[in-house]
Amino acid sequence: MPSRSSKHVMALLLVSTLFVLAKGGSSPSFQLVSHPKKCLTQNSFSFPQFTLNKTGILRKLRYADGSLQNVRLPYAGWASARILAEIFYILLTEVMEYSVSVFDNSASNSGIAVNYVAGCLDPADDSCAARNLTNPLLHFTVETWSFGIERTRTLPRDLQPTLLTVMEYDTVDQIFIWSDVYDAGARQNIFLDYYEFYDPRSYRAYEYFDTLDALLKLLPLQYVETCSQLDSRSYGNDRRKAKYIEFTQNNEVDCMDDIVWLSPACRQMANISKCIPLIVQYEYFVVFQLSYFLNFPVALIKVRDGKVEFDQVYYHTIKSGRFMFGWYKPDDNLLGLSDRHPVLLKCPDTNALEQSQSLFRTSLPNVKPRNYCWRYMASTDGHVAFLGSRFNFYTQDMDQMMVKSAVARERGDDYYDAMWNVACDWVQTNMDTWKEWIPAICPAGMFPDPTLSVCLPCPAGSYCIGGTEVSQLCPVDSFCPANSSKPTKCRAGYMTDGQGHQQESDCIVCSGDKIEVNGRCSQLGPLLSAILVPIFALILIALLVAKCVIRSSASAEDKKLAKMVSSLRSRLHITRKHGYLLSTERASWWADKGRRVLIGRQSMESAARLGMMKKEFDQGFFESFCFSLLRIPGSESSRCLFSLQYISLCDWILELCQQLLAYNFGASSLQQEASSSFTGTIHGQDGERPGRGSVSVLLTDKDQENRYHFFKEKMSSLSIWRDDCAMFAKLQSLFTEMSRQLREFSDEQCKIILQEPGGESLRNFGCTTNHAVEMKNVPR
Repeated sequence: MPSRSSKHVMALLLVSTLFVLAKGGSSPSFQLVSHPKKCLTQNSFSFPQFTLNKTGILRKLRYADGSLQNVRLPYAGWASARILAEIFYILLTEVMEYSVSVFDNSASNSGIAVNYVAGCLDPADDSCAARNLTNPLLHFTVETWSFGIERTRTLPRDLQPTLLTVMEYDTVDQIFIWSDVYDAGARQNIFLDYYEFYDPRSYRAYEYFDTLDALLKLLPLQYVETCSQLDSRSYGNDRRKAKYIEFTQNNEVDCMDDIVWLSPACRQMANISKCIPLIVQYEYFVVFQLSYFLNFPVALIKVRDGKVEFDQVYYHTIKSGRFMFGWYKPDDNLLGLSDRHPVLLKCPDTNALEQSQSLFRTSLPNVKPRNYCWRYMASTDGHVAFLGSRFNFYTQDMDQMMVKSAVARERGDDYYDAMWNVACDWVQTNMDTWKEWIPAICPAGMFPDPTLSVCLPCPAGSYCIGGTEVSQLCPVDSFCPANSSKPTKCRAGYMTDGQGHQQESDCIVCSGDKIEVNGRCSQLGPLLSAILVPIFALILIALLVAKCVIRSSASAEDKKLAKMVSSLRSRLHITRKHGYLLSTERASWWADKGRRVLIGRQSMESAARLGMMKKEFDQGFFESFCFSLLRIPGSESSRCLFSLQYISLCDWILELCQQLLAYNFGASSLQQEASSSFTGTIHGQDGERPGRGSVSVLLTDKDQENRYHFFKEKMSSLSIWRDDCAMFAKLQSLFTEMSRQLREFSDEQCKIILQEPGGESLRNFGCTTNHAVEMKNVPR
């Protein structure tokens, strides 16, 4: 990709400056990333959605106030996020034809991007005091690491961005050594990729590393973050000295020249030149404790972070010597070298409970990164949200892209060009993967279905302009046959009596209180009394008779299904009065289309079959049903993260789980307790809470073994357990409570058996009430 000209750069800076001023603040210093060339051509591959429906006109997000906005993405401070942002950009602009802005200097860490997507104006304020929820600085985070994930939890609940994707690759933040250091040790049976080989009482690991003096000669001291700066949090970092002393009972926290901290194992050595240099840029407080608990004889130094020049000094120092060093993956800074590569130092497996208490005796966990979006993205533009919800990558993808990026940078390619070329190469070679991420973008005369999966023919009485737009009711004085891409005006002097007309014969010349009958205009009053009223009465009677016939001819199973659908719609608040319509229902012409949500008939029936424990239950349609309930019809409020309908759906699913897993206690009082113990909503929003209506089919009346099998085969595979952490936690609580009830029931039955005739003989085998009580107290 050619380098950007100075004139082009000045134009970009002007655009980004205007953007900041338009936002009403000066805190973000965004720089618009230029994209002077395209990645795809129509001859690149055969993909109908790419080749046939191109308009050459870029779409924009249409906000609730009618304003049009570009999709805004972060160009974060690390390679993997930048490459993913470029892939997202290519798919949005070149495949889906959206206008997109990618901003550099918008996310030096993943927590900043989370704040901007949430609508916060201050990237460091986790209370989000200054905010603009209706027009955020960014719309997607693209790749969020552990710091950003934690930031979403600390934001107020009603401001948290929406989780779209949990990626299929891990982020790793650990201690590494170089491969040539490992190889040298392995030749002497000293395996330096394992922490126990650093114990100075048994091994001389220092022989394979450079000295502390060698490190200090390489590292300019002005780039070092001193111990006093860490303790005072001068740059936002902290070595958590008090926690170290509390957990280790070791007070040796002083630093040599305020730069180098010597671990206890290092201090016990006769010569500190034998201490192994360990250089880090992040997670100082973790390595601080690890060095004590794992008896590492290290001299620990921290390089400043947050700027490109700091990163350049850090990685240049690491590459220039043989040291232990902190590194994170995926990253391209230490890859692409011909003679060495980083090797992970294996520490004890992660203890999440200890680390939640700030005790670090084990390695940090590998975390799968996430993609969050603006909380109103789904209601603003479902097609863009659709792409974001399917945007995902695997370890092999990321490893290959990092190596290609490293090779390009070692070759001296421009940084922006390197990121773009790696992203473009992935898009060009992985069409079979990403084409499944693209929602239905339709030709003229068709519109996308509610799941955005397929294009449907435009019905008569409506017109469909295609693209991402839904069908529109044919306007007054026009008619729209099936498959219309635009309304056809009635010829001069003719009109229609309303909207939604389907054919030219619906255009009439009469006006006022006259209507056309047999080519003549007649007064409406006499005509109604003489002809139309009896006809309408006959038609109404015929319709009622036909409806009764249809109902009487329906099978018993269809009647049960229809009854379950009706009960479930009432229970989940998805009736007409709540703004929800089935795809088989026709909306009233006066209803506000912006406050309606369409639910596919098959999706609704799939949910009903789940409630009836039917083997015909289709999981794909049910996932579409769940997605439909996430949207709040016509709401612009930021008060809740989830809609009332979605909360009701979660409660209902958990009630089904309780019934499927319920043990038949018989007449025991525990049966009543089991049916009433699980209460409360899933996500705990304040304000309006869904009612707990009755379930149309009582699953506990069904065979217990069949219920367990249905839960295992159908219920447990629902993606809601993976996508909604709160739901999964509630399911765990349900399992715990039901296990407790079953244990109490067993104890109660044991007592009854022992009191019946013959119970005395059981006592001879040790089955006593006291024994049962003792067994109850055994830890499980």
